[in-house]
Amino acid sequence: MGVGWGALTNLCGTGGGAAEKGRRRLPFATEKTESHDIRNELEKLQVIEYLKNGMKNKDLSEKYKVHHSAISKIIHNKDKILQHKETMEK
Repeated sequence: MGVGWGALTNLCGTGGGAAEKGRRRLPFATEKTESHDIRNELEKLQVIEYLKNGMKNKDLSEKYKVHHSAISKIIHNKDKILQHKETMEK
């Protein structure tokens, strides 16, 4: 007895995706830029500083060549990033 296709797609998390509903999937990085990760602690602190000075999420994602969700994750984890900075300075 095998696993049905529906059960397999539910396990993989691919059931009901955009392609199956006839919509086009959007790439994570824009076509004019390559994908890049903000892993460096200094870059994360710079992003937080730019945000404090009023720079927009979209502008930062273009500057660092990342998807806007990467900037959103930094915003979401801002307290942890700043706390880690304080711990490293001690």
